[in-house]
Amino acid sequence: MWALKLYYDGERFSGSQYQPGKRTVQGVLEETLKGLGYLGADERVKLCCRTDSGVSALSQVALVPLRRRPILGEINSALPGDVVVWAYVKTPNLRSVRTVVTSKEYRYYLWWPKDLNLDALREASSMLIGEREYGGFVKGRRKKAWITEVDVCRAGEFLVFRFVGRYFAWQLVRRLVSGLLDVALGKLSLGEFAGILKGGRGMEPAPSWGLILFRVETHLDFTVDGRALERVMTQLNSKIAYNGARYMLFKDAMNFLRSL
Repeated sequence: MWALKLYYDGERFSGSQYQPGKRTVQGVLEETLKGLGYLGADERVKLCCRTDSGVSALSQVALVPLRRRPILGEINSALPGDVVVWAYVKTPNLRSVRTVVTSKEYRYYLWWPKDLNLDALREASSMLIGEREYGGFVKGRRKKAWITEVDVCRAGEFLVFRFVGRYFAWQLVRRLVSGLLDVALGKLSLGEFAGILKGGRGMEPAPSWGLILFRVETHLDFTVDGRALERVMTQLNSKIAYNGARYMLFKDAMNFLRSL
């Protein structure tokens, strides 16, 4: 068994886990590894963390029963450009992928140049720490998660939400971002926020495009491939150039219309 660390841009994926007829991270990785002879026809990739459609990852971990030592240059050349495997390590046979992970860090980025009540936002954030059920902030029946750190800060015109924990529930981070933002805008009182935590009305999730699985910590000692990291940074630089230009384009257009 081998563990791989991978980056992917979630924009064109329908989530991380395999879904028939849809483009997923697991599906693309399995197809590529089987095509190169690393996996047998019935062998599967197991991802340590689930991500929804549109969500990216910088440090996803996959457990794979590879038939030989991975050559990352070979694998990355066969993968599409929005997926890169950048580290690997041989592991003992593990029954559950959950036993590999010691903590996960998600970050959510939101453009929000207006004034917000960050003190109220941070007070609401303090309610989230611990191993507990998260009520209306979770989609599905399994409400329990374990969050150890929550931090929200301003970075120019942007808000950055940072969540660290042992495990998370379905859509928890995106729904918490929506709730915290409503508190900061005065649309939701701290008492109402606490009520949703206890199982009150549900909260709609924030859009998936602002979320990234930023870091996955494990007890494994990965070997990092320098060329693969350069490949990741090339992909990220391309995204920065494209989205940065589009940001300035639309901002200038908005300023022009306001001047009329």
